[in-house]
Amino acid sequence: MTIGQGWEEAAHWPNLSQAVMPYITMAMTPRARASFWRRLTRRSSSAPINNNIDPSAALESLDTWSLRATVIILAGIVIEGWAAVHFWSEPPTLAKLIWKILADLLVGGGLLVEVVCIPRAIVWTRREKEASDRQIAEANRQAKEAEARAAEAIAKAEEERTARLKIEERLASRWISFEQQDIIADAIGKFPATHAEVFQCGDNPEVALIAARLANVLLASGWKTQLFPPVTGLGAITGILISVRDSDSRDAANALTSTLRRIGLGAEGFEGTDWKTPWLHIAVGALKDPNFIAAPIRIMVGAKP
Repeated sequence: MTIGQGWEEAAHWPNLSQAVMPYITMAMTPRARASFWRRLTRRSSSAPINNNIDPSAALESLDTWSLRATVIILAGIVIEGWAAVHFWSEPPTLAKLIWKILADLLVGGGLLVEVVCIPRAIVWTRREKEASDRQIAEANRQAKEAEARAAEAIAKAEEERTARLKIEERLASRWISFEQQDIIADAIGKFPATHAEVFQCGDNPEVALIAARLANVLLASGWKTQLFPPVTGLGAITGILISVRDSDSRDAANALTSTLRRIGLGAEGFEGTDWKTPWLHIAVGALKDPNFIAAPIRIMVGAKP
């Protein structure tokens, strides 16, 4: 039976639905429906997708089509309801069949669009998530690289600051503050009236400054101290060397040495002094004074180490 023959027979049948029912039955058998939906969903989900399209834009387009399909389905349902009410009391006619077919076409077309959109929406949703995961991973990688660069910059700045402080400390002149002076006074105050000599090794201004300051501190602490002018030819001596001539003054000398070391002046005990030959006193002209008496503690101030 062909479609044309069916329409010719429809004019003679009392029930018009009998004319189209064979075709509907053939098309809507369980096997036919299953085959149709299987082919449709497989083609819609496996259809080639352009990788250059933004997933968000694709999902937005699919949402638009899904909304249109919903409107079409609602239109088909409305038309079907209207036809059922309008032709309620009328026998089957061609107009009733046309409205019925139109409603079914609208509903079926809307469902077809939904069937096409849903699998693609699943695919694009997965791709959008993959793209989002890649963006998050890239952002995390860039953040870690930025943190590493920041940490490296901080470490480098800290190294530069430490090196600068060392240079500044190396170039800074030695000095004895008032607090350090009190520390020295407390340490050597147990040995009042101790005699000491302070020699400046070389003509370095920094040496002259710290030697004069040390001599004044010793004087203020109760020691009998004499500061001699610079001795040339001793520029190779660095730091503060303290030597003692006899055991009576050793405790006082040790107290001064340890205290100067504690406040950061780096004093050391020195045992190589030739006490028999007063060459230092000769160099500074001290022996010209008939009343001169050499002190038992000799302090030689050299350049800053």
